[in-house]
Order: sequence, then C-alpha cells, then structure tokens
Amino acid sequence: MRNCFLLAFMPFALLAVCAAAPDSVPRGWQQVQGLGPHTRIHLKSDKENAICFVHFVDEQQLTCARSETIGSPILVFPREQIKSIKLSWRPLSAAISAGYVDDIFDGQLIYQR
Repeated sequence: MRNCFLLAFMPFALLAVCAAAPDSVPRGWQQVQGLGPHTRIHLKSDKENAICFVHFVDEQQLTCARSETIGSPILVFPREQIKSIKLSWRPLSAAISAGYVDDIFDGQLIYQR
C-alpha cells in the first residue's frame, strides 16, 4: 500500500521540482552574455541575418565574426536591433553547408525580442 502511495505521489513531486528549475537559468540577454567566445550562433536582426562566432557581448551590443580565422570580418549588432539568437550547429557534411540549409541545423533559441 505504501509503495502505491509513493508511485502515485512521485510524478507530482518530480513535476514540481522540474517546474522550479527553469527559474534558476538565466534568460534573455543574461543568457546571451553567458555565451563563451567562439560560440557559433544564428542571429537575426532588423537589418541582416548572420551565422557567426561570438567574440564579445556586453549590455549594449554583440560582436561576432563570420569565421574563426584571424582577420575575418567583424560584425557588431546593437542589442535593440537583434530579433533572435539561436545556437547554431555545424552541418555534418561540407556539401550541405549552403546558406539556406543552415536553418535546418539551428539549435536552441536563447534570445528573442
């Protein structure tokens, strides 16, 4: 009888713990500021979309580069122009790495205005 009570009660306890967990995760711009250098992201802004590697994030803007090579063009996006940021995963094959296919490999949405 006690086991039946525990089995009936346990899903509710787990649900309560899981519901409380997301509050401890930083959201919004705080999560963007927590991105490490060279994190590959897919950024959509008012003016352009870009797949780039994070260099620096502060309260006002995000700075990234189109590639990880030294001397690659630097992009600066003011925070108020950024619509969304997703983690971007590399395609398994270089043959499918065309720009329009990259949307398939987008990962977790971490920021949305």
